[in-house]
Amino acid sequence: MVELHCLHGTFQTPVAWADLADRLAEHRASGPAVRVLPEEIDPPDRGGAEVWAGGLCRRVSVLPVDDGVRVLLGYSLGGRLAMHALIACPRTWSAAILVAAHPGGGTEAERAKRRKRDAVWAERCRRDRWEDLLSDWDAQPVFGGRANRAARLPGGFDRERCARMFEAFSRGGQADLRPRLLAAPLPPVLYVTGADDARYGALGDELAELVPAITHVVVPGAGHRVPWERADDFATMIRGFVRELVRP
Repeated sequence: MVELHCLHGTFQTPVAWADLADRLAEHRASGPAVRVLPEEIDPPDRGGAEVWAGGLCRRVSVLPVDDGVRVLLGYSLGGRLAMHALIACPRTWSAAILVAAHPGGGTEAERAKRRKRDAVWAERCRRDRWEDLLSDWDAQPVFGGRANRAARLPGGFDRERCARMFEAFSRGGQADLRPRLLAAPLPPVLYVTGADDARYGALGDELAELVPAITHVVVPGAGHRVPWERADDFATMIRGFVRELVRP
């Protein structure tokens, strides 16, 4: 049994991984069984991504796991949190899959601009109509005009929790993780991007060249939201990856 701990993105909840769980369950005969464990992402009262990742590591590391195979999967925001968890406790994980995750960095002016932008999103979480908020989020250039296919809970999200995610996990407050990823004794890591996501594809190439443990995988026909835009291909990729992990 392989445990797949899944970290969702912004304006998502753990329900976003339900389809992946179904697809992996349908093909158990083609490889090791994969147990999908969607993780709740609750921003800490104090601190940011490092604090949250440390809490995840402490909780997960004491849990038993069949055959000792524990894989971390994170998309976008969840991918950044997964990077922090890999740095904090690399030996807790047998492997990791990072989908379109930013390692941070940039000039102080760029980081300040990002913090200001995220503060605006946080305020909008507290006051705007959900329909308008999600429409504007999905209209961002990074999504390339593609419709969101990931499941969202009806009725929106907890407004304060949504706002706190932007405040606690703003990329403007994140250190450049590249040196830490290079220095950490990482397990095998797949960095996954869609072929139509040029910005994160370039980051994937950079990280794969910099960090020996990272392999960049490009999924044809996909943009930023690979797990939902190419759901079958993504599930097949995971099955192949975990099959290699448990091979005698």
